[in-house]
Amino acid sequence: MNALQITNQVPFAASIYDWLTLNQVNIQAFEATSHQYDVHYLAWQMVRKERNPYFVNGTGFEGYFVGTCPTPESALTQILAISQQILENIALLHRFEYQFRSMLMKTLVGEKYNLRAVYEWNALLGEALTRLRWRAMQDLEAAAFREETYRLIGVADRFSEIHYLNDTRPLRQEYFVVHNTQGTGHRLLVNSDGLKTQDQDAWLVAQSVGRFGHPLVRTCLHREIQDHGLRAA
Repeated sequence: MNALQITNQVPFAASIYDWLTLNQVNIQAFEATSHQYDVHYLAWQMVRKERNPYFVNGTGFEGYFVGTCPTPESALTQILAISQQILENIALLHRFEYQFRSMLMKTLVGEKYNLRAVYEWNALLGEALTRLRWRAMQDLEAAAFREETYRLIGVADRFSEIHYLNDTRPLRQEYFVVHNTQGTGHRLLVNSDGLKTQDQDAWLVAQSVGRFGHPLVRTCLHREIQDHGLRAA
C-alpha cells in the first residue's frame, strides 16, 4: 500500500528536549511510554494530510463531519464554529488574565512553551473531540470513515507507530500516512486572508490545536502533572 513518509520536527521539540534533560528523564523510556497515544495522533494526521474529504490544507477535524456536511464550505462553517467556541471558552475562563491569554496564543503557534498554556490547549482539544466523537457515533457515515481510518493505520506495522530520530536535536520524528484513499472530488484550499477577521483566529486554532495531541506532548504533560502537579511556568 502506498504511503506518504513524513519527517519533521516534533511540536515544541526544543522545550521537550530541555525538559527531559532538566528532569533527567531517559528519552528512550519516555518515547516508549508515548507510543500508547500514537494511533490517535496518526489518525488525526492521516485525515489532515491525506484522507481529507473537504480541504487541501486540512485540520484533522474533518472526519467528524462526513455524512453531515455535503460541501467543503459547510464543513468549514462547522469547524470555524468549533474553534470560535474554544476561543469563547478561553475568554470566559480568563476574562481578566490578559497576559495569560496572550501566552495561550503564542503557545498555540509554537512561539512559546508554557506548561499551563499547553495543559489548557490539551484540555480544550479533548473537550472538543469528546463532543465530536459522541455526535459521530450517531452518524453511520462518520463512524464508517473513522473505522476505515483506524483500519488503514493497522494494516502495516510502519503505519501504526512514530519513529523518533534521537541523533538530532531538536527532536525529529518520522511516520507514515496512507496516500489519499478517500477518492474525493473537489477539495477547498482555505486561504486565511479570505476569511472574515473574526474567523481568522478561529481557523488558526483549527489548524494548530492538533499539536497538543502529539504523543510526546501528552506524555510530558502527564508526567509533569503526576510528579509535580500543574505549575504555571
